[in-house]
Amino acid sequence: MLRRMIGFIAALLLSPILAGCSFQTTLDSMVDRARQQEIVATAQTLCANPQSLQAQFHPDLWARSVALFPQVPGQCPGAGAAYTLTGYNFSTSADINAPTQRSEEAVVIAGTATGPWSIFELRYQQSGESPRQIMQWNMVRSVEKPEGLTVIETWDGSINLVRFIGVILVALIIGGIWWLIRRRRRRKALQAANAGATAPPMP
Repeated sequence: MLRRMIGFIAALLLSPILAGCSFQTTLDSMVDRARQQEIVATAQTLCANPQSLQAQFHPDLWARSVALFPQVPGQCPGAGAAYTLTGYNFSTSADINAPTQRSEEAVVIAGTATGPWSIFELRYQQSGESPRQIMQWNMVRSVEKPEGLTVIETWDGSINLVRFIGVILVALIIGGIWWLIRRRRRRKALQAANAGATAPPMP
């Protein structure tokens, strides 16, 4: 019974600590994994075959971008690169004079193989039930780790530290509860033993 109670208390205390939100958990709460993969795939395709993305671009942006695509390979991380979604923002705005609602996504993707980093910035827009379209894009190269990745690593590192400290504190609390319960039992047992050894009063 005692062990079961201690286990319940430990689970109660550890649950919120171990459930601390990592960056990926927070990102998952904002946008589903399938959409995350679509965004990363768009950045990869922008490097590999930008001409195939015409359907995703707003027509005006596409017309201005075609002449820029030959410069894209020089900004890309190269074959075998790893891409990470490092920034995501979603917003909506309702125009009282229009029957549809407009939504926007602003995303940042970082990619690298073994050399410098490539940072992709994309802004999507969607009105009502119409297809989502890319309204703006930008690519830059950086020899330094992108700020978004540094934030992610710091975030996750802090969460792990908090979890470690939390587990230690829970262990100390559980140890203290165990010690108090055992101490109380020993005192009761000692009192019972002393009571049993007491001589009856003289007549």
